[in-house]
Amino acid sequence: MRKHLSFFLIVVMPVMITALYLFLFSVEKFSSSATYLIKDNSTSKNMGIDLGIFGSTSSSNKQDSKIIETYFHSFDTLDRVDKKFGLYNLYRSSDTDLLNRLFRFSTREDFLKAFVNNLTISFDEATGLSTLSFMGTNPEQARKIVKFLLSCGEGALNQFNRTNAEKKLSFINDQVNLNKQKLELATAKLEKFQNQYNIIDPKADLAINNSIIANLSSVYIEKNAQRNQLLSYMHKESIDVVKLDYEIREIKSALKKIKSKMTGDTSTHLNDLFFKFARLQAQVDFTSQVYKKTLVEYEVSRIEALQEAKIFEMITTPTLPDESSWPNKPKVLGSMIILLLVLYKITGLIGLVINDHKD
Repeated sequence: MRKHLSFFLIVVMPVMITALYLFLFSVEKFSSSATYLIKDNSTSKNMGIDLGIFGSTSSSNKQDSKIIETYFHSFDTLDRVDKKFGLYNLYRSSDTDLLNRLFRFSTREDFLKAFVNNLTISFDEATGLSTLSFMGTNPEQARKIVKFLLSCGEGALNQFNRTNAEKKLSFINDQVNLNKQKLELATAKLEKFQNQYNIIDPKADLAINNSIIANLSSVYIEKNAQRNQLLSYMHKESIDVVKLDYEIREIKSALKKIKSKMTGDTSTHLNDLFFKFARLQAQVDFTSQVYKKTLVEYEVSRIEALQEAKIFEMITTPTLPDESSWPNKPKVLGSMIILLLVLYKITGLIGLVINDHKD
């Protein structure tokens, strides 16, 4: 008798109460779902521009999915859905089963929890696809809520990206002004250097002087050869030899002056001027490239701050369910019976062990 009473209390009564609730009091829920891909149409991606200052411009699908999930679980989403579909009144009415119903003492947090419990968001990393499901007591309403949530999510994600783009735009605008000042300063230094030494490009002057040196060296060698030839049959004080000696001395003096101008110790020599000019020119080139890049980044960010960069590309549209997805009565009862039978067996074994110890 005691054994039958235990079986009734542990197994039969819980199953009867659960079955009574499932078949008489529970309210069926219908699940509508949609699968979509978050497509990035941002300007920086289409133009192949990497905004290195900020890292990657576009978020990955996983990051976007997490942003959407956070937004869907927020009071902002709840308020918009409630305003359009009257969820609060629905969750307080008899159309919602007793265990999930809201009451007068229920808080705003309880309302959000009830909404989130009916909402499912999943992301497939392999395909990049996201799936949104919502359970409601009315199939058509569940489908409309899914459609409305997708619209809200796309708008919220684009607003999030626009806000970030505006922040980047403000930062890049400061960088543009800063790099412009650096370029103007570098250009002014180069211009001052050119005016100070009355020179446009020391590299060109070096090339000209090298050409002159090469020509004079050739003439110098030729004149020396002529002199040696004359000395083979003429006296060194003869008019022709003296004339050649004078020409050789003049050529040698000219070569010395030009080489001294190029490689001397003072700061006005061409070699020194060339390296100073090269440093200033390199600074101008570098700041010019940086300035051009920030101008491109500024224009891209300006466009992104205005455009709808993220698009929810529908893979499957919100479904209209024909049968309920909750509660799965056979599954609930079957699982409960198995668990209670296991619990009953364990309880019986514990009782046997206790009785053995008493004996």
